[in-house]
Amino acid sequence: MRARLESSRNYTRQAQELSLIQPTFFSAASFATEGAIREKLEQIDAVFDVESQYNEMQRHAFEAFKAKMSQIDARYWAGLEPKLRPGEIAREQMIVSLAEYRRATTDLYSFALR
Repeated sequence: MRARLESSRNYTRQAQELSLIQPTFFSAASFATEGAIREKLEQIDAVFDVESQYNEMQRHAFEAFKAKMSQIDARYWAGLEPKLRPGEIAREQMIVSLAEYRRATTDLYSFALR
């Protein structure tokens, strides 16, 4: 659980830095010049990398917690896992959606370069 908390703190710090990205995605200014478009392509990769790293750290922490709890008290874990699993499934679905968003955004900005 400490690992999940620490990765959440790191994610929050990185996300705050990324929230300062200007111009914003999909704004007219973000398509104004070739340089702006190329910058957006780099930024979408940076955003995806932060999200992917965070989700991988969360998944790893969950699996480590699961392994420990299964050894310490299998009955307790058997009762707890069904309550935690929906959040893990949602996290997995979110990363798939984010990958689709990345692809679509990259396609759009790449098309604008032509």
